[in-house]
Amino acid sequence: ARTQVTSPFVGGLTELQQARRNLKRQLAGAEFREVISATLIAPDDHARAGVVIGPEFATDTIRVTNPLASEESVFRATLLPSMLKAAGHNLSHRNSDLRLFEFGHVAWSNQDAIKSSVSPNLPAEFERIGVLITTADMTDPRQVVEVVESLWATLRKARPTIVNDASLASRGLHATRAARLADLDVTIGDRIGAAGWMGEVDPRVCERYGIAQRVLFAEVDLVSLVSLPERARTIVEPSKLPTADIDLAFAVPMTTSAAQLQAALCDVGGPSIEDCWIVDVYRDAERLGADARSLAFRLRLTGGDHTLSDVEIAAVRAKCIAAAEALGATLR
Repeated sequence: ARTQVTSPFVGGLTELQQARRNLKRQLAGAEFREVISATLIAPDDHARAGVVIGPEFATDTIRVTNPLASEESVFRATLLPSMLKAAGHNLSHRNSDLRLFEFGHVAWSNQDAIKSSVSPNLPAEFERIGVLITTADMTDPRQVVEVVESLWATLRKARPTIVNDASLASRGLHATRAARLADLDVTIGDRIGAAGWMGEVDPRVCERYGIAQRVLFAEVDLVSLVSLPERARTIVEPSKLPTADIDLAFAVPMTTSAAQLQAALCDVGGPSIEDCWIVDVYRDAERLGADARSLAFRLRLTGGDHTLSDVEIAAVRAKCIAAAEALGATLR
């Protein structure tokens, strides 16, 4: 007689594999093309990409003992050099509108404060998501913000917390046009180690790769992103009644982030605010001062089961202005 052996275990994708597949599908659907590049780069590629190897990033690079070629003798510490090289190659072949992404591995020396999850004697290796956007007429640098937010939304995570960070200039980004994704911050002793960042690549770096146009870049640690808690999922029946839009522009101190102000507006408006987004960012040192800029928001208001009256709209508007003023902002 034959006995059929059965197993109580059912095969399937792990959470990380499912997330990787969903994110790739999301990026491909947004007309991004995947880049697959080697993890080994040349010894001077980090410096060429404006990446400073030191205490604020990776304390040292990982060198191959017996490399086949010097161009492949160092394990990359970030995806930026590889993606810039791919962008430069495409642009030299007259492919000027690029939307690229890569799921690739980076590694930091075992001398770094972040240790390997396998053994403290081994280098710490991470899987990162890299996103690069460049067009001949780059007019909206917020494109990279929208892409990053879509990654969070795909995995049902709360909207990312974005914090301006000038220290990211040591990672090849523009000193005043770079931000870290604070949700992924790792505390190392008395300093913050960023596991996700985005911004505009330093124009001087672009020149080294033969790129004569603006480049936007983001790098996100996949495991850190997947580990974030999922936001509560609520299903709300859309209102059949018309909504109302109001625009509010504020002069905001540089010490107050746009995300902080946006969150304050949404909190004070409660269920009356269906959506809130930035429509304009304006800087003028003469009119606003060097330590402030203008942020304009559009708020979409809903009454749910009734159409909002002018009095109700005015009340929400007044609450939003008061909340902004509490953060040091001034209505323009």
